[in-house]
Amino acid sequence: MSLSAQGNVSVPDPLPTSRHGYLGPVDIAIDSYMGLQELVSLVESPVTSMKPTCMEELVWKGNGYGQNFGYIYYSTNITHGGNLNFTSTPTDRNEIFVDDAPVATHDVHDTDLAVSIPSPPHNGQDMTLGILVENRGRVNYAMMPYNFLNEQRKGINSDILLDNQAIHNWSIYPLDFSKDFIKSSPYKLLTPNYLRLLPKLCLSPTNARQTMTTPSDHVSTTAPERSFTSGITDFRDYIMSKRNQNTVRKTEGD
Repeated sequence: MSLSAQGNVSVPDPLPTSRHGYLGPVDIAIDSYMGLQELVSLVESPVTSMKPTCMEELVWKGNGYGQNFGYIYYSTNITHGGNLNFTSTPTDRNEIFVDDAPVATHDVHDTDLAVSIPSPPHNGQDMTLGILVENRGRVNYAMMPYNFLNEQRKGINSDILLDNQAIHNWSIYPLDFSKDFIKSSPYKLLTPNYLRLLPKLCLSPTNARQTMTTPSDHVSTTAPERSFTSGITDFRDYIMSKRNQNTVRKTEGD
């Protein structure tokens, strides 16, 4: 086929259909892990604010535009239980914890955001309220006259109420999973004793690591379909895929 009009002599040869040089499906055991609080502790200077602030409006790293992607964790102390509610929907997926114990999970499409917060074991005792919000991506175009590109806000950008009273004094931890953030993550080795506890460890957000050695220059990876419900996969310190509930994206790379 001649493509001289475009300045080319011919189209390139088609890619080979053979998978030679690629590994077939293999099971890779989880060898180390890191819990949510270990991840949060990697943020050296959390942002403090009277009320929750969305990713885009964070004054963080001196970049002037906040946090672009990843997760964001909001934490504060409360002294009693009650009815927790949001004045606007967090974006996109959020998990609520009391003293690191999971209490509720919401999706951006959920309409009932009310959560019953248990009372502390002793009256007046402080409890830590934590809310982890996942940014699941942004639109990359918009038809005029819509301004979705500039109006999207990720995280929480309004008051959170406990028994109809606004909760104040938040610490905000940006978890952007940039390359530097991933490389600084101190994983714990998963010894045989901990291995049997893995199902319990993964009841709350957990960063799990799998290590493999491959003789090939190319690796085809697919996130486990039954092991994880939501999250991201990084390979060689780069984000390679994202998983939302029962959806998995496949990425091939060198």
